[in-house]
Amino acid sequence: MKESERLLVILPAADRFVQMSEGEARAVLSYLGFENPQDSLFWVYSEEVKKGIWLRFLRDASDEAISRLREFLGIEIGATESTRTKVDDREKLSDPIFVVHGHDSALLYEVLRLLERTTQREVVVLREQLDHGRTVLEKLEDHTTGIAYAVVLLTGDDLGQVKSGGDLRPRARQNVVFELGYLFGKLGRKYIAVIYEDGVELPSDITGLVYISRASQWKLRLAHEVGASGIEVDYRQIV
Repeated sequence: MKESERLLVILPAADRFVQMSEGEARAVLSYLGFENPQDSLFWVYSEEVKKGIWLRFLRDASDEAISRLREFLGIEIGATESTRTKVDDREKLSDPIFVVHGHDSALLYEVLRLLERTTQREVVVLREQLDHGRTVLEKLEDHTTGIAYAVVLLTGDDLGQVKSGGDLRPRARQNVVFELGYLFGKLGRKYIAVIYEDGVELPSDITGLVYISRASQWKLRLAHEVGASGIEVDYRQIV
């Protein structure tokens, strides 16, 4: 490895990049039992602390050394081909964006058009997928595997109130709320945006999500949120 090369430490949670010098990385790897670093790139990611690290070290590292590094960092280790490999599988160009919606077809069409134009990715809508003998839940499981991002549309398609009384309030369809919770658990809040109609009841037990009012400049805000997740966005396509 050339002396001029530097190792990149990526901290997704902080949305910033910090460089580690070769000497600093050598010291860490030497301490853990690695010798003679060569041009082999390993991506290291910790789900618990949301921290990722790029490391270059020898291609034929021993299982014992790998085990020590894994134990030291408390994370899994996987090999990648080059520094151009995306930080996370969700960032692959082939990974689609999933949209959950209610009965507002006009809003759905606008969202689909925006996502397709600005990201050049496939946008998946569950009702448009063939059943192939599957239940709705099975289709949901299949078509949300490997997605890069999800957009959930909360529109006032239903009315509801507490049993003890009170005013009827507009609510999203029950299946939409269910799918929102499912995706929250599957993707994490960083990879979900919610567009809602003003006055619609929002889920009280799902906090930390990005909620975008339809009455605001929602197209620009949605594009920014999608871009912040690591997906390349062409802002010139926002119309």
